[in-house]
Amino acid sequence: MADVEVGGATEAGGVEAVLDDTAADTGRGLGRGSQVDGVRKRVVEVEAPTLADGAAEGELAAVEGSAAGVARRGCYYAGVWTLVIGLCSSLLGLAAIVSVGKVDDPRMVLPAFASSFLPYWIAVLVFIGILGASMSTANGAMLVIAVVMARNVWQRWSEQTISDSKMLFLSRALALPTAIAAGFIAYVRPEPGLLLVVAFDIVFAGCVIPLFLGVYWPRATQAAAIASIVTGTVSRAICYFVVPAELAGLDTLLPPVLSAVAFAAVSLAASPSKELTCDTP
Repeated sequence: MADVEVGGATEAGGVEAVLDDTAADTGRGLGRGSQVDGVRKRVVEVEAPTLADGAAEGELAAVEGSAAGVARRGCYYAGVWTLVIGLCSSLLGLAAIVSVGKVDDPRMVLPAFASSFLPYWIAVLVFIGILGASMSTANGAMLVIAVVMARNVWQRWSEQTISDSKMLFLSRALALPTAIAAGFIAYVRPEPGLLLVVAFDIVFAGCVIPLFLGVYWPRATQAAAIASIVTGTVSRAICYFVVPAELAGLDTLLPPVLSAVAFAAVSLAASPSKELTCDTP
């Protein structure tokens, strides 16, 4: 049994002394044993909830500490493997450009390199990896759009409580028009690599500034976040059509700047007393 403080003594030795003294002070030697048992029972009744709470808190802290350690190690492993795989892919692309030389379609550099300079089984693995990455990216993007539309739009503005089963059905139903729209865009512009870059650029342009300033700037407001998201997203979509090829890269760097300007302007124009502001952590 763990030692427990009772009146300055520990349960291992001091509690027995306290119980004996309590029984002796009554002056009734014949009832000493029953008195000791009664005092012991009352002490246990008083201390048991405290001991249970302390044990539960200790176990919870141990579980949380273990989970935090696992999550931390997982982040380190993911970061290291991402760095290794990214460097290998970059070196493979550079080797393909040097080995293949000039080609009519830059998108065919890696397939030409795999089919001409790599062993057959490695070339097969390269094509399988490209196909798997494309399918997983498309699948994940469509599912995310459907779930966000169901939970963050439909459920937020619905007056009825939506059960989990109905939410699952809505997510699956909204995935159908999302897949149709994705198929139409792929048919009109069959460039998955370019479209993937544009998709990540849109998220970067519209969401990074509101996410960062919304957490760390006390003057951030809801209206500023909405204005920043709309400005960054729309400006990146416009840059996709108007920025010439010789200025490639400007279409990625300019929209986040415009998003930041919109966020700061709307936040500073709003009165802190009239707008709900975010507290700094």
